[in-house]
Amino acid sequence: MPRLLLAALLGLAALVLVACGAGASGAGGRPTSARGASAPGSYSSQPYNPVTGPLRCLRQAGLRAHHDGPGAIQVVPKGRGPRVVFAATPGDAQAAQIHGQAEGAEVIGNTLVYPNAASDAMLKKVETCLAGSGLS
Repeated sequence: MPRLLLAALLGLAALVLVACGAGASGAGGRPTSARGASAPGSYSSQPYNPVTGPLRCLRQAGLRAHHDGPGAIQVVPKGRGPRVVFAATPGDAQAAQIHGQAEGAEVIGNTLVYPNAASDAMLKKVETCLAGSGLS
């Protein structure tokens, strides 16, 4: 009987701790920052999309860029502007390059950058955006 009572008390204590933690968080139990966004280290119900941040950066840098498939960015004009392909990890990007599957591409974090006929100034903007996006 004492073991059953102890198990019941531990279960009740766990429920109380969970309930207390949910009250101090934002909607859905996620901690929020002052602006209402998810706090660093918290989870999000939105799927991770590695293209979003770099694409926004490229556009803010004055480049015309768009999604080119589910895991790629094409800088306009197509065929002349650089193409950025996202791999799952930096190791995957390096492996593609080592095994000859990404000929002519530069690896930056988990991306493969195909320069095509882009100018040095355009490539510098692309490299800066990818390096500053925290891709790893």
